[in-house]
Amino acid sequence: MITAEVAGRAAARAGGDGLALVTRERSLMLRFAAGRPTQATAIDDFTVEIAIPFHGHVGRASTNAIDDASLDECAGRASDAARAATLSGDGRFPGFDPDLDRGADSPPAAFDAATAELDPGVGAAALTDAFAVAAEQGLEAHGIWTVAEQEQAWAVAGAKGATGAAGAERRTDVFMKVICIAPSGRSGYASASAVAVGDVAPAELAGRAAAKAVAGGELAELPPGEYPVVFEAQATGWLCDLLADCAAASAASGASRTG
Repeated sequence: MITAEVAGRAAARAGGDGLALVTRERSLMLRFAAGRPTQATAIDDFTVEIAIPFHGHVGRASTNAIDDASLDECAGRASDAARAATLSGDGRFPGFDPDLDRGADSPPAAFDAATAELDPGVGAAALTDAFAVAAEQGLEAHGIWTVAEQEQAWAVAGAKGATGAAGAERRTDVFMKVICIAPSGRSGYASASAVAVGDVAPAELAGRAAAKAVAGGELAELPPGEYPVVFEAQATGWLCDLLADCAAASAASGASRTG
């Protein structure tokens, strides 16, 4: 993979115990609203991150360019950042651990070759299916369909500018969100994500969203107060993610410490 070659060149410029992480994203995205496509984008981009330790501190810098001059400049900024941090005294960074084999079970497969084709025709078919299901119910369909392949490689600087420990992997993912809106203003939401594009069913997603939008009962506006709420599994997951992010930010700032 080209990311592994770039990671090796970046790590050589990091020197000493420096670390380079290279990510290449290739993706397609289709947005739609009111039952028609509204936006299409394609991305093919690199992100190179270089981290350099110095006296217990770590300086980091990143760039989207992969030529030698840009990697030199990025490594220089990371080194400058690490040296500037020593003005506060020596740190306690223990160093990077390049050991990937920890005896754990192999992770599940995260790459699908068909998905990596990034076929825009598959996206067009997905939108067509969603539009058809919504139209049958007299609803508008809004949402997004996106598919991506990510290549990622890392390398630790070895002696005399050589590359030491290194690793690489490829991943794919697909995501689709459908919001159906009824003339009454009632709406329904459904989404799904997967490693393989064939594991997301656009018509089924639109059907779930449509069923919520056409549910019976009168719309009501609730006054402020406390109410029992039943969350779908996905909403519960998002709430847990939000709480985890808040907890991490609190811990990082020291606000969560007691005593």
